Amino acid sequence: MASFERLVTMHNRALSAHYGDKLNKMYFDAPYKPEKDNDTVISNSTKNRVAFVTRHLLTSEVTHAIIFDREWYERV
Repeated sequence: MASFERLVTMHNRALSAHYGDKLNKMYFDAPYKPEKDNDTVISNSTKNRVAFVTRHLLTSEVTHAIIFDREWYERV
């Protein structure tokens, strides 16, 4: 599996591509990887109640990006 640093780099690119100039106002915490999951990275903004989740290939490319907000945020 790709290193966590490479996954975070690709995750941050997807995050930036989605939010663009609004990203600085979203106040996301540092990205993290769930326990026992080597291909998922999550950025969480508790202030805005948004979670940005990416899934990755072995090469660290993003295959899926999912955004949980509003009522869906409570499920993360």
